[in-house]
Amino acid sequence: MKNYFRISYWVFFTSVFILVMAQAKAQESFLKGRVESSNEKPFPIEGALVKCVETNEVVTTNKSGEFSFFETHTFPVTVTVIMISFDSLSLRVDDASIPLLFKLKENNELNEVDIVGKRQSTEMSTIQTRSSELITDKELLKAACCNLSESFETNPSIDVNYSDAVTGAKEIQLLGLSGIYSQFLSENIPNLRGIALPFGLAYIPGPWMQSIQISKGAGSVTNGYDAISGQINIEYLSPEKADPFFVNAFADNDGRFELNTINNIKINDHLSDLVFFNISYNNRKNDHNSDGFLDQPRLRSINMMNKLMYHSGKNLEGQFIVRALYEDRVGGQVDFDKDTDKLTTNSYGALFTTKRIETILKTGLVFPETPWKSVGWQNAFIVHDLNSSIGLRNYLAQQQSFYSNLAYHTILGTTEHKIKSGLDFKYDYLTESLVDSGFNTNEIVPGAYSEYSFSKAEGFGIVAGARVDYHNNFGWLFSPRLNMKYSFNCETILRISGGKGYRTPRVYADNLGLFVSSKELVVLEQPRIEEGWNSGINFTKSFQLLGHDASIAADLYYSWFQNQLVVDQYSRNDAVIFYNLKGNSSSTSFQLVFTYELIENLDIKLAFKADDVKSDYLIADNLTKPLVAKNRGLINLAYQTPRKTWRFDTTIQLDGIKQLPLAAYGSTHQHGDGDYTSTSSQSYMQLMAQVTKVFKKWEVYLGGENLLDYTQHNPILNASNPFEQGFDATRVWGPLMDRKIYAGVRVTFK
Repeated sequence: MKNYFRISYWVFFTSVFILVMAQAKAQESFLKGRVESSNEKPFPIEGALVKCVETNEVVTTNKSGEFSFFETHTFPVTVTVIMISFDSLSLRVDDASIPLLFKLKENNELNEVDIVGKRQSTEMSTIQTRSSELITDKELLKAACCNLSESFETNPSIDVNYSDAVTGAKEIQLLGLSGIYSQFLSENIPNLRGIALPFGLAYIPGPWMQSIQISKGAGSVTNGYDAISGQINIEYLSPEKADPFFVNAFADNDGRFELNTINNIKINDHLSDLVFFNISYNNRKNDHNSDGFLDQPRLRSINMMNKLMYHSGKNLEGQFIVRALYEDRVGGQVDFDKDTDKLTTNSYGALFTTKRIETILKTGLVFPETPWKSVGWQNAFIVHDLNSSIGLRNYLAQQQSFYSNLAYHTILGTTEHKIKSGLDFKYDYLTESLVDSGFNTNEIVPGAYSEYSFSKAEGFGIVAGARVDYHNNFGWLFSPRLNMKYSFNCETILRISGGKGYRTPRVYADNLGLFVSSKELVVLEQPRIEEGWNSGINFTKSFQLLGHDASIAADLYYSWFQNQLVVDQYSRNDAVIFYNLKGNSSSTSFQLVFTYELIENLDIKLAFKADDVKSDYLIADNLTKPLVAKNRGLINLAYQTPRKTWRFDTTIQLDGIKQLPLAAYGSTHQHGDGDYTSTSSQSYMQLMAQVTKVFKKWEVYLGGENLLDYTQHNPILNASNPFEQGFDATRVWGPLMDRKIYAGVRVTFK
């Protein structure tokens, strides 16, 4: 661990040195000048638009009112300066021997203008070539949203499910595929991989997030080869958006308590600091169905982060993030005592102690006169330690990760043609110990990439990229990706995408929930790297319906694997078998979303999704993947009073039937309690609602989840005999918790 901090310091100082040296390198400008007021005591004008008519180049003035042109042209040329509240001015320039000086006269005859706009809580980009969905802070306030796993309750694209009925681990599904095939990013840097996946969704508190960006299908090659089904990027609050001090306190009727504080400190004009703090606590023993097992683990965690940002005011920018997490969770039978019953048959328990440290360093060199040109260097260090025991299984895991990415952005001729190229490096050292077996994985992956993009506000746009990586265990990896967009107009857009991705399978870390079972875990062969393709088409249309804004978005994605680690729960009822794909594995996902403003300030969102996920198994071909809902629907109503003093949000989720793994094929004979013979789940509906009262500096909110009180009856098979054959807590298809009522307060100090 000491070596990681030494590397961190070395990278930090080296990064700053390189960027400062790059900043010092002079660029030859075609034409320079300055813009200031014509007052008796003139002052520089920042942000004025300066255009060279002959080259069509447009730049803006910096804080000193200075500007530079770099596209050459024979003299004479015409330069025009435009700034709000000032009269525009044009000059004819015969040569560049003397810097230009524009003195603008203030215009005090500007009429009052009222600008009224409404920002959607979830935005579909009409500019980007890729299909991108932005979940804003406004959407995050619609639910309790205590962490990332609870941030998708009003989003139809992401499904969140419990992996089992004991540990509390959650996983997402995107395009019908498990979340392990989605690339998680924070601040556009890969995160939450390896042993962090089972509980990683709970590591990121909701109030810390500024937004979540979801990109389906083939994403950018600049972040690595891991994305197969899509990318999910979390942006933390920035000093520019955060208030000086913020407090959010939350509690529910199940005994859960959350506290978040965010302190925004402006050190000077160039340096600012955000300090985040989160504590989560729940020590209540809930067992609503009286099966002897806790409905959710008892939990206590402390989560802290410091985000330091630097702006030189000219070219250099930097960001340094440090995060530390400690989490302790205890699940299992109600009578389990971790001090006396651990790894014994006295009582069944599941204990997890997590310690995690993250550091992120981002430095960038930008050129105000040529904003399309920049150099960036990103570095991330992660140390993760997991100490756990599940029943009689002792599972210990440690992970040390390093990531570095050096990128250069520029244009080809004009700003319509952009190119992004870079070099990156990924290192993961993972050790796992299960009972009396040990596994060590050492990944060293250098890579190079390049991505070309062409775009216009209307018309055709393309992003074509490819990357080449060399994996020390699997050799050369080639990842091509293509995204195309055609804008019929600013309201009607068609997108097409396709690309390839890879990921290293982790037999145990990817399937930690399977430990909560009497089934044997059988690995038939050495897993190979997973290799998958994705293609998709997306159509979005905005229009007016009865005088109100409306939009419709439809997409269809198809994913298929050339190789995949198959998790086979069909072939044997007493075991889960792991092996490399022998035939076909694919997923087809269709989604339709309709949004409409019914009346002023009342928005409705209607969504329908259908997923068809199939794979070949040892026992039979083309079987439906278990525990994936074939159909899913969502209805969301959001109303805000005209003065924005009250907010009302209601969400209905409808989940269709899911194929169940146990006893679907082969023998149905088991011992103990529970339903072993059904091959599919029930469909069900969940209702969530929240009301928020907004005051000047604080908000009070009251809400409820699973208000219809629908739960899966007896989700744990043979719960009364957890150390015998037939015990299985992995067949979870529905809600585990009964009706939850929560309340909270948000206080903002302006």
